Amino acid sequence: MTLFKYAYNILLQMDTFAKDPVTSGNKNVIVTENKNDMISIIFNEFSKIVQDSQSLVTVGLSGGSMVGIMSDVISRLDQSLKDKLRLFCVDERLVSLDDEDSNTGAYLKVLGNEFKKQFVIVEEINDANKAAKEFEENLKALKPETTESLPQFDVLFLGMGPDGHTCSLFPNHELLNYNGSSWILPIENSPKPPPRRVTVSLPVCNAAKNVIFIVTGESKAEILKEIIADKSESYPAGLVKATKLKWILDKPAAKLLGIEAAKF
Repeated sequence: MTLFKYAYNILLQMDTFAKDPVTSGNKNVIVTENKNDMISIIFNEFSKIVQDSQSLVTVGLSGGSMVGIMSDVISRLDQSLKDKLRLFCVDERLVSLDDEDSNTGAYLKVLGNEFKKQFVIVEEINDANKAAKEFEENLKALKPETTESLPQFDVLFLGMGPDGHTCSLFPNHELLNYNGSSWILPIENSPKPPPRRVTVSLPVCNAAKNVIFIVTGESKAEILKEIIADKSESYPAGLVKATKLKWILDKPAAKLLGIEAAKF
């Protein structure tokens, strides 16, 4: 090979990497072949976090489609590890536990009422401000480590909507601008029903020891590409910048990222 051809090939490789930062080696993005592989990979990540902890493990959970996935993961843990868990939903709709819109209620329906004592439950459903204060006080009672008045929860499992929202932090919503020390924020005007909710704040997400996004579905592929490949901060999910952040995706969600599914 001539020196010219060698230099030309190197330039081509550099150009490819510049255009495709994900496939050049993003170890924080895992693409799964199917749902069983996704659950197994999440289980491995989660069980290590729980095993490595010498104390109770504070775990935030998103609702919606993640209920089935995370309930399966939690159910697979040995009882000694289950007993270490202190669980809460990262956002909650202010409805009764038996309402189909309740995230906590959805988990308890799958996991069983024996887990009720391990969930932080919001009982106030008529006043978002009161509910946020109640929720925050109950979370503080868990005594997580803190940094600059913010909790360092052991792990937050976050989802992402087709609009790029996570928790109940929606695009262009005023709560995205919050930069104070409150752990839980009230929301009375959610663009997605029901309108009355409570949610962890963006600073709380960023203070967590571990954040693991679990995203499924082709409808989220374009926004995922913007967030992961293009480093866009135009969406709430793209504003989560925890020190240890991982994305676990199914193939339809990752279709624009150019990443092969992990061999499991």
